[in-house]
Amino acid sequence: KNQVLVTAATYSALLTDEVIDVNRAGVVTVTMPVPALKNTGQVWYVQDSSGDAANNTITVARPNASYNINGGASVTLTTNYGRLMIQYNGTQYVSSA
Repeated sequence: KNQVLVTAATYSALLTDEVIDVNRAGVVTVTMPVPALKNTGQVWYVQDSSGDAANNTITVARPNASYNINGGASVTLTTNYGRLMIQYNGTQYVSSA
């Protein structure tokens, strides 16, 4: 799997990413990429490897107003060592824990 380690406050996810491993002592925003129709069904995992998401949340944000996540602008991971699965369904992103 293509795993990327995030230690900065912001990260712009790539279409080639599969696992986005957040390890930062501070809040983080991961912005999803602009998908294409060929990306329908593609899955990304955003996970808290720092064990501090309850105190320092990880926000997964849409790339722009055309692509919502669960119908909104973002979803937030607040569970220590938690993981979100983000999938593009052809019209928007959907997430589940």
